[in-house]
Amino acid sequence: MSGYPYGNSIGGGAMQYSQAQVPQQRPGTIMSSPFQGMAEGAPKTTQFAAQGQGVGQNQSHPPSGGFYGANAASTTGDNYLQSQNRARPGMLIPTGMGQQVQSQAQTPAQAQIQAPNQAVYYNSNPISKDAGAVPTIGGLSMSEIQQLNAPSYFVRPTVSKVPSSASLKQKAHIPVGLVFQPLASPPPGYPEVPTVSFGSSGVLVRCKPCRTYINPFVRWEAGGRRWICNMCGYSNETLSFYYCGLDDQGRRTDRFERPELSVGSTEFIASGEYMVRPPQPPVYFIVLDVSMPAVSSGLVETVCSAVKAAILSDSIPGGGRALMGIITYDSFIHFYDLNSNLSQPHMLVVSDLNDLFLPLSDGVLVNIADSTEQIVSLLDNLPNLWRNNRVSENCMGSAIKAAYMSIRHIGGKVLLFSSGAPTVGDQTIKLNREQVKSSGKDAKDVDREVELLKPENDGYSNFVHALVRAYISVDLFMCTSQSYVDLPTISPIVKKTSGDLTYIFGFNSYLHGQKLREDIFSTLTRNSAWEACIRFRVSRGWKISNWYGNFYFSGVDLLLAPNCHRDQAFSIAIDMDENVTVAPDPFVYIQAALLHTNSDGERRIRVHTVALPVTQNYADLVSSMDVQATVSIICQNAMELSLKSKLLDGRNYLQTICSQIILPQSNQIIEAAKQLPLYILGVLKCPAFRDYKEIAQSDFRIYHWIRLSSLRLESQMILFYPRMFCLSSWNLQQQEADQSLVLPPALNLTAERMTQADAYLLEDGESMYIWLGRAIPTSFIQQVFGVATLDQLHPDYAETVIGSTGDKLGVKVAGLINNIREQRKPPFMKLYTIRQGDPLENKFFLSLIEDKTQGFMLSYSDFLNKVLPRSNPNMLQRYPGN
Repeated sequence: MSGYPYGNSIGGGAMQYSQAQVPQQRPGTIMSSPFQGMAEGAPKTTQFAAQGQGVGQNQSHPPSGGFYGANAASTTGDNYLQSQNRARPGMLIPTGMGQQVQSQAQTPAQAQIQAPNQAVYYNSNPISKDAGAVPTIGGLSMSEIQQLNAPSYFVRPTVSKVPSSASLKQKAHIPVGLVFQPLASPPPGYPEVPTVSFGSSGVLVRCKPCRTYINPFVRWEAGGRRWICNMCGYSNETLSFYYCGLDDQGRRTDRFERPELSVGSTEFIASGEYMVRPPQPPVYFIVLDVSMPAVSSGLVETVCSAVKAAILSDSIPGGGRALMGIITYDSFIHFYDLNSNLSQPHMLVVSDLNDLFLPLSDGVLVNIADSTEQIVSLLDNLPNLWRNNRVSENCMGSAIKAAYMSIRHIGGKVLLFSSGAPTVGDQTIKLNREQVKSSGKDAKDVDREVELLKPENDGYSNFVHALVRAYISVDLFMCTSQSYVDLPTISPIVKKTSGDLTYIFGFNSYLHGQKLREDIFSTLTRNSAWEACIRFRVSRGWKISNWYGNFYFSGVDLLLAPNCHRDQAFSIAIDMDENVTVAPDPFVYIQAALLHTNSDGERRIRVHTVALPVTQNYADLVSSMDVQATVSIICQNAMELSLKSKLLDGRNYLQTICSQIILPQSNQIIEAAKQLPLYILGVLKCPAFRDYKEIAQSDFRIYHWIRLSSLRLESQMILFYPRMFCLSSWNLQQQEADQSLVLPPALNLTAERMTQADAYLLEDGESMYIWLGRAIPTSFIQQVFGVATLDQLHPDYAETVIGSTGDKLGVKVAGLINNIREQRKPPFMKLYTIRQGDPLENKFFLSLIEDKTQGFMLSYSDFLNKVLPRSNPNMLQRYPGN
């Protein structure tokens, strides 16, 4: 190890440390963990799962109305509209465009398949369907039970009525499960989750044998002196401090004064028995690549400016408790002493990657409030310090170990930035892995395709154990120009530590800098749950059959999430437990609990509980389906199957399950199921399942798989069915009474809805596209972009001039873009401006899922023919006509 001065500071020369100054624990050793104490100690704490955010959900839906099939082969480039060979009355048909044709006919059954409406999903609870004549709980009406359930922006069951038998479940083929978003932000006008404290008693009211938390669905007996657990049926004695009398209907008279008895989502203040150490402060540890590729792409400067902006905004949670540390790396690892007593930071270099150690006893991790001056000074100077760096090697694997050593005593969030795969030090990557020849001849080797989606070795996977036990979560920002970095091998440090993955291929700070800055700012400023764990509970007669999301699975049912946040979702699937022989309960109860430390240093337990009635009727079951939650669980199953078997099996499963749900509805397609085929087609055409010409897309596919694993439901749906608007026909006079922006009507995702004389905006939750037809009036170009002609518009600079002229249309377009970005973020959606015929045009047309598209050459009508085959005339006759 050699010491180097930072800037003009003093501190050069080798530095020596006594054994007492250097942490004794070496990388890879396992520390004692509060997770272990929580899982094994007396307070068998809870867990929870998250659901996709219900708020604004249907804004991601396709518009209502008919759908049009595409009957021409898909092409790319400026011939795409012509190749779709469809025109409609009033549509401009430039020379060479195809003749007008009739839309492909649909069967009566297919005609019933509809898109969801455009209404915003603001239901306060997941049981939004007519419950029918079902038993009640403790004298409560069905409407009261609905109001007691956890709100839909936290919990979205796939069905609001649960099948009473295995045979009924098998007939419907609908996966029974839930999508949870435990820390979701309530919609405007909705209350925050109430906090419950049991005061000086320090005792949480829980079921003695199954550890279920008290909730609105327990029943009371013996005048309130005992309560019956809704999960296991055990009769618990009411603790003296919690006793209250009952009314004439057997309900506690103080139930409306106690949130835990009157609402389905509450947050308990945890007592000392739920802690094995003082609550963790928010910790952000920046690990930044400063190699030549990172410097030349602008990554270093972009990261430094984003972190600085977050610090100076005073928006980082935790106030005076938040801590931060910064290390950089190329072929060596550079530590920075940020002690508040220093006038300037000092840099210390560790060059021996085979024997990593901490060169500082303190000063690497500092209080942000105390060392703001030193941190900002370092961030200001890092770009200049490394501007002439000619080292291209990357020791990312060693750098993440150095970060672990720096914060393992406390835990926290590591923000890892890299410009490529690690080439030196620990856990290097073989960059020629994808170049190994396939065993196939003319066709792609499907076995090798799946092999490349799995880690080449277990190095990063094994390191996850140490990270999780130290409460460390990793967010990886891979901003690279390398064609291959082997994300399948690296990604376990993200997925299994409840982290997030950002993958920007071809990163350039001018093109992608704003996106990266916004995403970093969101990561540093959003409220998070620290040192967290999750447990789901389901009532007797049922069991949890699968868990989905980014987490570390521990023991039988404990999910460890060192750090999770408001935008993350978790899911479960439940099934009947054939080993339980009890009288059937008229309701199925599911409770999810998240034990965590909030950014203010308070140990909390957030609990979400739902009660779902049981039905014996097939029509009631299918009618209660939440198609969005169902599609989410189906997608998770398809990804899991693809990784275990092959991608073709995952794609076949998607089509098969769609047919199995739709076809048994022999008399008519129930309203709830009419949206299913379109969403499933969107899953098949999304980047996670789209077929590629080459195998060398494993990085891209695994990025989307990891993203989908924890993506909130609203964002999943907009990815499966993006929104498209026509900008050039926007009614500028229309506005709400409060002067708020009125969105243009959403269009079906087909080129049939497009003309070459119009401009269209499309958004999929990750990116935005403006497509400009070659015949668009110059007045539109002038009003929106401030240039005279389309040819004068440079796509890379287009966004910077939208609305610059002050024209009303340009200002409204800029406002629309900002409005959608605010609604969707994170992530921040980069805008691509595409002129008809530009090379990037294919990116736009890949999102028109109702047409034939590259990677899945079926139009929507073609897909309907597969899931509702014409070859079954008897069934089709039983469907009513249009």
